[in-house]
Formats: sequence, C-alpha cells, structure tokens
Amino acid sequence: ANQLKTPTISFLDYFQSLSYYHTITMSMSIQQRVIQENNVAVAMIEEGAYDEASYKLCTVFQAYQNCCENDYENEVSSACYNKSSISLDECMTKGHPMSSSIDPDFPFMYSDAIRISPEIAAAGIPKHDVSSIMLFNLALAYHLSALDSMNPDADLRKALHVYELLYTMQQENEENFLCNLMFVLSILNNIGIIHQWRNEDDIAARCFDKLLSVLMLISSNNNSQSTNNKNEEVVFRGFYRNVILNRPPCAGAA
Repeated sequence: ANQLKTPTISFLDYFQSLSYYHTITMSMSIQQRVIQENNVAVAMIEEGAYDEASYKLCTVFQAYQNCCENDYENEVSSACYNKSSISLDECMTKGHPMSSSIDPDFPFMYSDAIRISPEIAAAGIPKHDVSSIMLFNLALAYHLSALDSMNPDADLRKALHVYELLYTMQQENEENFLCNLMFVLSILNNIGIIHQWRNEDDIAARCFDKLLSVLMLISSNNNSQSTNNKNEEVVFRGFYRNVILNRPPCAGAA
C-alpha cells in the first residue's frame, strides 16, 4: 500500500488548491467533483502525461476515502451507499469509444482509461465503483508509464499492486464480480501481461487460466457484451489471443 500514500489532505483543501478552482462551483457535490477530477486525469492519460495523472488520481482517491470515512457533512453518505443499476462495464463502454487495439507483435493490453460520462454520473454511481474506476485508471497510468520508460520496473510494480488490489475487491463481492465481467477481464489480462513482461511465466499462465475461466463464464451465460459493437469485439479477441498464446502446447488438443 506504500505506493498509494500521498500527503494527508482534506477534500475541500485539495480542490481549493487547484488553479482552476473558480470553475468548480460550490453547488457541485463531492461525488461530482471526484468524477470531474477523474475525467481530467483520463485526459492526461490519453495525452501521455502519466506521472501527472497518477499523482492526481492518488491525491483525489485519498481525499475521497478520507471524506467518506468522516461522512463529510453527511454529503457522501448517500453517494457511498446509493443503489445503482450502472455497472463498471457500462462505465467502460458508454460515453467514449474504446481505442485498445491488437498488435500482432505484442501481447494485447487493455489500455482505455475509464471516463465517467455525464449520463452515468447523473444516473448515480456507488462510492465503491467510483473508487474502483479511479484505482483502475491509476494502475493504467503506472502501466503505460512503464511501457514508455527505459527503467520500467518501479512503475510495473506499482501497476501490479493496484491491479491486484482491484481484483481482490471484485472477488469480495460476488454480485459485483458477475456484473462487471469485462472490468475483471481487463484487470486479469493486464496482470498477466505484466508478469509476462517480468518473465514470471508460471504466474502469467495462471492469470491467463483465470482469464479463460471468466471468458467461459460469459460464454456459458450467453452474455452478449462481447458482440455489442466492433470495438468490444476487438477487446474480446485480444483477451482470447493472450489466452491462446499462453496455453501450454499439450493443452492444444483439449
């Protein structure tokens, strides 16, 4: 958890420190401010400003957690526990196109940061899902930074730590797990390719076995999300490609 530590800061103190604070109206809820900051960080990731994005996400995440723990002005309480039909998978696929693509020379990486669209924000999204989205984007910022670095080990370790934390969080709630299968697939896939990058082939193989299990779960449930649109089809082909490339030769006939 050391990688997530940032200076302790209150939520409003953080926002008052922003140079564009005057553009954030005081009528905005804490939840809305967090979503806005997440989306700013997504834009940074898309522009390749990975260090800036990871710092922002770390800071906002800690401020948000502190705020929820202290039940600041009772405002966060409803946002923390609000029942919503919006899933993490919907957050991944609505509001912006997916750009992850398959490169035949490299393992497939899910590389789309999650922007929370105004429609989804208006529909209401639970605190734990907002937190999960910020953590996923943080892991992705570390991961992409590592790929862009001559010395990737530190950022890969940070990315792996956050991805594994996210996977554990999803496993702890079976209902969330089953509603967020694409989110889980993306986490497992990216964990697997990090282990592969680190030449930890046995661990990578176990990750891709889990990835295959989730893909089979989707297939057995006749889940249609893999055929919703062409962008999603590319993502699912990428997942299957990684599974196939990492299967032991003896399993080919199974």
